[in-house]
Amino acid sequence: MARSLLEEAGVSGLELTLTCLNDTVSQSVCQIVQANLADVGITVDILVYDAGVYWNLGLESEGDDWKDLQLTLMPYSGGVDPSENLVWFLPDQVGVWNWERWNSPEFGALYDKAMVELDPEARYAMYVEMQDLMEESGAYHFITHGVNAALHRDWMEPSVRLSGSPQLPQFRKV
Repeated sequence: MARSLLEEAGVSGLELTLTCLNDTVSQSVCQIVQANLADVGITVDILVYDAGVYWNLGLESEGDDWKDLQLTLMPYSGGVDPSENLVWFLPDQVGVWNWERWNSPEFGALYDKAMVELDPEARYAMYVEMQDLMEESGAYHFITHGVNAALHRDWMEPSVRLSGSPQLPQFRKV
């Protein structure tokens, strides 16, 4: 299907670069993407960077490297609250952490509403809608997510910041 859609669009001999960190997982994911796209006739050159260089590539304040980014494997991880994982894609993050330069006023408005919504189910629905907006834009394709664990015992009352960071001195025995 992908090959026929490319033919229908008149695309042939497409060559892209895929930028990633120099860790084993990132490089393995990129090699899988490279192989899958090769199956439909797209050549992918993987560009691997150390973290110090990689995390500056999309920052406009660090030069013009962002203008050459085509595909990036971007690892994101955050705290327990979904707002921490989505804050990077707000319009004010364009050229900072929003390397894709995706600007959705609807996404921004939903984020603001979710930040003050007290009903967990309504808030959940907003975050799902925000992720759908990201995927529908074509700027993002979610592949995987690292493991974040939040554990506690029934005899303990945890204290956690909104960011998901534990406040260990405030933990109390129930």
